[in-house]
Amino acid sequence: MDIALVGWLALTGGWLAAAVIAESLPSAGSPAALRRRVGWLTAFVLAGLGGVAGLIGSGAASAQVLLLAVPAVAVAVVTLPRLRRLYGGSAAFVTAPAAPNPPGLLARAAHPLVALPVQVTAVALVPVSARYFGGVPGVGVVADGLGVVADGLMLTVAVILLVAVGVRHALRHSALAEHAGHG
Repeated sequence: MDIALVGWLALTGGWLAAAVIAESLPSAGSPAALRRRVGWLTAFVLAGLGGVAGLIGSGAASAQVLLLAVPAVAVAVVTLPRLRRLYGGSAAFVTAPAAPNPPGLLARAAHPLVALPVQVTAVALVPVSARYFGGVPGVGVVADGLGVVADGLMLTVAVILLVAVGVRHALRHSALAEHAGHG
């Protein structure tokens, strides 16, 4: 098996795993579970950022890889500090294993800037990986003039899905923050 293929698959799988973990943070049943998930998410994010930096540093700086760098930088600048605060905030409650998560902590875990940049990076990585290995099956056989239309359609669908996910994150965060304010 080609080492580049293994690297791309590991990078894509790592970011997809991080996206799933980020999605699950607000549903953690206890502060200890939340702390574990934040720890795993931080590890996947740091490894993923290292992988993206490695891609850029290795000379694979095509337009697609540079486009991938934008959400990865957002993860580094916006998400990592929030994860650090979540990890520290959950530490205060870990000593009481039967204690439920405080609503304020869950509201911070549900903040759109925790999960959305990670999920955008994961979604951006899938077509970049596919293009690196010859394109998306079914799209690559389209004639040259229609290939641009297919790429535009895939980009439009991805943007619509990410906007919907962002709205869902905002609504969930708002509901949890409101509960935290009244509780």
